[in-house]
Amino acid sequence: MGKAASRTYKLRLSDQGIDLFLACHYRLAQVLRDFIPYGATFSVAVALLERMDADDIAAELETRSCLQCTGDKTCFVGSSAQLAEIMQLVCERLVESDRFAQSPVARHRR
Repeated sequence: MGKAASRTYKLRLSDQGIDLFLACHYRLAQVLRDFIPYGATFSVAVALLERMDADDIAAELETRSCLQCTGDKTCFVGSSAQLAEIMQLVCERLVESDRFAQSPVARHRR
């Protein structure tokens, strides 16, 4: 039986973004009552995005608190390669949404 493919994801976070990620990671580990890899927290976040309505995602991405989480600190998280496909679908839904001024992909290429 083949091993599931994995990859490393690069997150560009501010200090506030790192604090938020770690707080979510701690909370998830606490709920599970177990040690978990950072990739598990990232996978849960992506799974939640996949289930959200595009308009709700767009509204959240444009909040000041969300914008303050992006920054110049590069963090690497290992997780399933399948997350890239899921995020591509989420981005496509955002591009199709009339509630989001600019796709996250275009915003990060500046």
